Amino acid sequence: MNVKVNPFNIAFGKEPMQLIERPVEFMEICDDFDNLNPESNAYVLTGVRGCGKTILLSSFRSYYRQQPGWIVVDLVPYKDMLELFAATLYQEGKFKKLFLKGDFSFSFQGLSFSISGDKPVTNVINMLSLMLEHAQKKNMRVLITIDEVSSSEEMKSFAHAFQLFLSKGYPVFLLMTGLAKNVFSLEAEKTLTFLLRAPKVRLSSLDKGRIAEIYRDSLGANEKQAIALAKFTKGYAYGFQLLGSLLFKSGKTELDASVLREFDAIIRDRAYAMIYKELSERERQILLYASQEGQNDNATLMNLLDMKKGTLSTYKKRLADSGIIDPDARGKIKFTLPRFEEYLRYLATFEE
Repeated sequence: MNVKVNPFNIAFGKEPMQLIERPVEFMEICDDFDNLNPESNAYVLTGVRGCGKTILLSSFRSYYRQQPGWIVVDLVPYKDMLELFAATLYQEGKFKKLFLKGDFSFSFQGLSFSISGDKPVTNVINMLSLMLEHAQKKNMRVLITIDEVSSSEEMKSFAHAFQLFLSKGYPVFLLMTGLAKNVFSLEAEKTLTFLLRAPKVRLSSLDKGRIAEIYRDSLGANEKQAIALAKFTKGYAYGFQLLGSLLFKSGKTELDASVLREFDAIIRDRAYAMIYKELSERERQILLYASQEGQNDNATLMNLLDMKKGTLSTYKKRLADSGIIDPDARGKIKFTLPRFEEYLRYLATFEE
């Protein structure tokens, strides 16, 4: 029995078989991290939910794990981040010879440490400093990756420690993903100056040409059909995977009413409902009005919302930073997500 494997994947965070790479963003960060004198030791990948931040972060992890002289440490932005950093670095970096019998002991996640040496070690910060100093002497670099950062106390404590390690000249690098509002909230901690300077790389839409190629090769669509399907996705990574999966399972090469209904239902429940929920009340109002026919220009929106031009521009910038609207659309709101206008109209119908 021959079972065809669906090359598309709609599970968030799981790397799909049909992956469209982002060479520009990838090389921009790698070129800097690999430099002997990098411009920045920290980067933040931002963008709307479902744009592929986690997948791109996984690509960096895989790449640097294969590079000599690099240690990759994956952290989660919850409690005990520094302890997890220490335990993982201990395992990944082969630092066991530093941890012998001594006066200080530390235990975390089943690992016990006892340290001896000339320098006093009284807490996890000192222990990490000892390991990072050793890495520096061995010409090793440490890349820390964190997916979906938020402005938690644990994340703030870790960020303060990372800033301390940078000030000491240790070879530490940080690559994070996060929604724009969460990143901005974390940056509001005035003492975390390195975060303010860290470049923010907002993931834009995928290459529609590559999407069309994949639809043609994986679904058997002809050139015209593949281009039409690619345009429909607007380059939204989750939309690309979802549409491809639905068409593959149905054996179709064109979008029809039944596929469209299923697409709307799934993307509404798995992506758009959460995106909408995370918006402020004023942002929701702007988008709901803009989704209606003939109401997406600035003048109309300012009149409907009794809003000044500067105020509307501020909200539009936030929505553009979030990846929901096109930052280059002048004088109007242009949505960047497939069928998001229809989703908003759907909501408006039940809110009347």
